[in-house]
Amino acid sequence: MSHLSKRMSSTTRTLCSFIVILLISASSSLAVPQLINYQGYLTASNGTSLDTTVAMTFRIYGMANGGDMLWMETHPSVVVESGLFNAALGSITPLNDLFNANRWLEIQVGSDLEMIPRQPIVSVAHAYRVGTVDCASGGTISGKLNVGQNNSNAGTFAMVAGENNRARGDYSVVAGGGGPSEADSNTAQVSYSVVSGGQSNTSDGNNATVSGGYDNTASAAYATVSGGLVNTAGDRAATVSGGEGNTASESYATVSGGEGNTAVGAYATVSGGGSNQAFGDWTTIGGGSVNLSVGEGATVGGGVNNAASGEKSTVPGGEGNTASDSYATVSGGFNNTASGLVSTVSGGFDNTASGLVSTVAGGSSNQAGGEYSFAAGLRANASGDGVFAWADATGADFGIGSANTFNARASGGVRFWTTADISENIGARLPAGGSLWVAISDSTKKRNIRLVDTKVMLDKVSQMPIKQWSYKSQYPSIEHIGPMAQDFWNLFHIGDDSLTISTLDPSGVALAAIQELAKRNAELEARVKLLEEALLQLGLNKSTESR
Repeated sequence: MSHLSKRMSSTTRTLCSFIVILLISASSSLAVPQLINYQGYLTASNGTSLDTTVAMTFRIYGMANGGDMLWMETHPSVVVESGLFNAALGSITPLNDLFNANRWLEIQVGSDLEMIPRQPIVSVAHAYRVGTVDCASGGTISGKLNVGQNNSNAGTFAMVAGENNRARGDYSVVAGGGGPSEADSNTAQVSYSVVSGGQSNTSDGNNATVSGGYDNTASAAYATVSGGLVNTAGDRAATVSGGEGNTASESYATVSGGEGNTAVGAYATVSGGGSNQAFGDWTTIGGGSVNLSVGEGATVGGGVNNAASGEKSTVPGGEGNTASDSYATVSGGFNNTASGLVSTVSGGFDNTASGLVSTVAGGSSNQAGGEYSFAAGLRANASGDGVFAWADATGADFGIGSANTFNARASGGVRFWTTADISENIGARLPAGGSLWVAISDSTKKRNIRLVDTKVMLDKVSQMPIKQWSYKSQYPSIEHIGPMAQDFWNLFHIGDDSLTISTLDPSGVALAAIQELAKRNAELEARVKLLEEALLQLGLNKSTESR
């Protein structure tokens, strides 16, 4: 059997090379066969070739001697003709991926002892350079990898694919793209940098990435350009997601897309649009065109030609709007300016809020210049502090400089309704051109209508104290004359409560008392007339007697 083992060993060495050639040839097909075609020559101990059928067991080890068995299968009926046989290894027990290191094959015929020595599984010369890798399912590449042509300057463990591409940094990757000229080439310049594809792209920062597109550059550590063309991510962890001609040039800045956008401040963001510039740290532009966000934490949501230049200032949209002081806001509209600290213009056009915490609610050509002032309507100018100014649409200037006043111009009159149904006309109004409030006194709006006892009214009026006084909320020099609400309530018990007197009720009481006085005056005049007539008659009688 020792002769058999030696002959078997010599034959095995020859056939192993032939086996590898068969496997390489098969690799160009659509799927790599998971079998090894093993061929051998079996003889008797005297060297005579055999014609028989035998069982054969094949084992694979990771060492020439000893070690753990990695794989085994038994072929129960191997046909031997004129000494020659073959077996498809892996046809009974799958081989899996065993060949990532040196391996040795051990053979046993029937119940004989294993043949010695184990035979190394070797390759052939052309196996060092594979022609294709179709349908490859795994493996390890321990050095540089160039796929394509004209690729050069690969760093340690770098990978280059495509044409005229360069992965110069250690562990860098150019996954594809490039082109026929040097100008088309993609370059992963430093360690761990990546260019996934496209043309003329450069990844020039550690762990920087250009995913594709054309003429894009990620030039700082962890910077990313996802695609598009002529985009630049120029500082640490800056990102340009796509679009054309966009730049994120400060750390953690982002341009999501669009055209010609710039995010210059740290953590600045331009979401899209065109020709937008986010210059301050933490600034944001949501989109639109030709917008500018400069103040730290400032935001322009969109629109056209808007600017948020104050710290934490905001312009959500519109056109030609400016929020130029800290925390200022222009909500929209056209050509509005919020230039005061914490000032607000809600909309409209040609409005300005320049005072501290001033507000223009909307409309046109309004100005809130005083601190905490408010202007709205058309051409209202609240220049005094604490001024409320609303102007109607007549178009004339309505300027108020008196501080802490409420002012409204309504040339068509002022009306207040105190019910939900305005057709009821319940409330009060100041007629156009008038200076006095008109109260609703329509009989059709009243109920429980009845005459009053004018005598009682006059008697109560005569009992009511009428005093001179001044309000505590006004200067002492400003005085008024009238009853106290408590006295009025106790005598007449009319109105809403004991602390107020309506403007209508005292008039009614006064009219009733006047009517009573008129009655009494008429009665007195009648009595006086009778007395005069009596005196006259008496005087005539005396005159006659004297004659």
